[in-house]
Amino acid sequence: MLPSEHVPNTAAKTTLTKPVRIADTVYVISAGFSAGLGYPLTKSLLIDAWDRTVESSKDRLGKIITFHHPAFDPRRKTTFPDIELLLTEIAVNLDLFRASRPAKGRFKKIDLEGAREDLLSTIAQWFHEIYGNASANS
Repeated sequence: MLPSEHVPNTAAKTTLTKPVRIADTVYVISAGFSAGLGYPLTKSLLIDAWDRTVESSKDRLGKIITFHHPAFDPRRKTTFPDIELLLTEIAVNLDLFRASRPAKGRFKKIDLEGAREDLLSTIAQWFHEIYGNASANS
């Protein structure tokens, strides 16, 4: 049947059109779909990104993670926080930085911004590598 053809419905005396274009199709994709292409799941994203982070950035980021999660130990994967939680904590710290710093603390605003930028840049570069590998294999 061609896209312009109609199927008559004699019982209701109406004409139904069958969807034939790709735009009429909806795909539901879960996290496992991207994992199959080599992308990490959210729960392991920070752990895997940590291994790709340069040492100087690890030091700064590690201090920030430890501030929020005192049990953090990069040698123990079970101590890594969820990346969404960590990024939210950093964002809140940045939003409230002036109000929460009557005295000079362990971190400067530039440390928080730099740690977030380094982490997100590491993840972006990694995802570009994964995309390149997936594109080359398709």
